[in-house]
Amino acid sequence: MKRALSILLLAFIPLAAFPQNWTTISAANITDLNQQKLAAGQLCFLGTDQTDTPISFNVGGGGQVLKRAFCAAVSSGGVAAFTVPNPSTTSPAGIYYRVTVKDSSTGQEVLRYSQVSFSGATFNFDLYAPVNLGSFAPPSGNSVTGNLSVSGNIAATGTLTASNIPATIPGTGSCANQFVTALNSGAAPTCSTDTLASAQHANQGTVTTVLHGNAAGNPSWGQVALSTDVAGTLPPANGGTGQTTAAAAFNALSPMTTLGDLEYDSAAATASRLAGNITTTKKYLQQVGNGTVSAAPSWQQISPSDLSSGAYSNGTFDCTSNLGMVRLADTVLAASATNITFSSITGTCKHLTLMIQARTDVAGTIDNLQLQFNGDTAADYDFQSVNGNNATANASNSSGATSLQLCAVPGSTATRANSAGSCTIDVPNYSGTTFEKSEDARGGADDSTAANSFVGLKHGSWRSTAAITSIKIFPQAGTNLVTGTHITLYGSN
Repeated sequence: MKRALSILLLAFIPLAAFPQNWTTISAANITDLNQQKLAAGQLCFLGTDQTDTPISFNVGGGGQVLKRAFCAAVSSGGVAAFTVPNPSTTSPAGIYYRVTVKDSSTGQEVLRYSQVSFSGATFNFDLYAPVNLGSFAPPSGNSVTGNLSVSGNIAATGTLTASNIPATIPGTGSCANQFVTALNSGAAPTCSTDTLASAQHANQGTVTTVLHGNAAGNPSWGQVALSTDVAGTLPPANGGTGQTTAAAAFNALSPMTTLGDLEYDSAAATASRLAGNITTTKKYLQQVGNGTVSAAPSWQQISPSDLSSGAYSNGTFDCTSNLGMVRLADTVLAASATNITFSSITGTCKHLTLMIQARTDVAGTIDNLQLQFNGDTAADYDFQSVNGNNATANASNSSGATSLQLCAVPGSTATRANSAGSCTIDVPNYSGTTFEKSEDARGGADDSTAANSFVGLKHGSWRSTAAITSIKIFPQAGTNLVTGTHITLYGSN
């Protein structure tokens, strides 16, 4: 029972909304002048705009109406009821219809109305009163509905009434070429002795002037003198600034409000405000066009694509437009850290070079730096070492290691507290995917004693053909790289 009730409710919803979006058309008395009903024909409703141009539109409740007429057959002057979209619920709202009737016996159009409008659920065409068919007779009677437009003079007999004029204007007479100074009851108006043709009132030049009222004597014609004829300040709403000095006038019209603001011309050809850069990051004014017009300026940091010469500075750049060495990243530790990792390394360069100055917190005089590629901590690394300690040289090899050994650096108990080790690592063809990756490291560390002086050459390989996108540098025995450790990553082509 509940399921059946739900189906009935769902079926009822569209039917309830239907009448407000569609209007049922009826007609039973389409006749000629002899009151002969049209035997057979066609009654059509075609949607149009206010110029009687056919249009497509959206019917209320959804759906698009094509630029085609809604038609029904006429038989014995009447039609079977049919529906058309209700103009009051269409989009755009308030469309018009062109209504036509065609005689089937002759094929001729025998009726045409334009700008037909209606609303509601039904429209009886028999009761429609045509509009917009022109005026067939002049106004008559003692009132006119709506506005009355007259071209020419109006001759009126009787009394003129309105809220802003007297009920009657008695008397006769006129002031020919003179000003009327007073209307007199039952007599001619009082006329001024000055005439429009007099020297006091005639504009006798080719320059546009205005009539000035003088404190003494007759008014006179002249141009407006801003210094004497205008008092006070002209507000912005009237084309002025509301100020009396140049600096104040500029500030009154300027859109700038805050220190660092810049003014520029917007797409709407109006003065616009670019707020100053309030961040602690150094930014530069950037602007770009499309070859025809410019875009609005903005504050941005310099990116590699902004440098056509391939120059570089601090930040993350690439080798797109540089055949030399480009600094890709630079890190100086402000506090001890377990590692320094360079992530999201650009693939636009061919080779990488790391330059390192470091020291670790190992509880000893010497530590080694280690390296891993792409976060790989598995036993995928092999390296060969040639080392020198004081006057002793040795060589060693390691296979299946979990990282690559780089260079020796001082530990926490090194004799000189401010000594650091240096190391340079080259990684050729790091972005290629054909060969396994390899690196060559060279560097060392010196202390005040010969036993604590080391130098080494290392060659290592990573058992992967993947492009290198990250490099991690960390101590072999110590916990942290100490404050001041400095590593710079370069790319080259």
